[in-house]
Amino acid sequence: MEEFIRNDDPEPFLRVVASVTGAQPLMATFERRTAKHTLKRLFSSKIKSGDALFDQSVIITGSRTRPVLETLVRHDGFQSAVMSLTAHGDVVTVNSSRLTVVAQLTDFDLRAEVPLATVAVLRHLARLG
Repeated sequence: MEEFIRNDDPEPFLRVVASVTGAQPLMATFERRTAKHTLKRLFSSKIKSGDALFDQSVIITGSRTRPVLETLVRHDGFQSAVMSLTAHGDVVTVNSSRLTVVAQLTDFDLRAEVPLATVAVLRHLARLG
């Protein structure tokens, strides 16, 4: 599902909600690392991909499904898709096999990039099935 959200902000938001069947359940949140995460990092689950750029750019939470999550974050394609989504939407949430992204469309060309990156993440989730 893809929908445009308009509020008081002059730029619209794009919400993409997608799911894949037959995938292993995953509960995780991927957030763009910002200055506010200094304290949060102390309490995070410390899941690392081994890729310095990804680990410096994205904070991962989701300790209940840690083995599945550790497998996913080692894939370059998964890392690239998550970095693309967090660059435009700050937070990506995976609940079971359902992925939710809300991205501000400061550039209308992003209307294609966000769904494509979402599909890439779903493809990696499906491979775990």
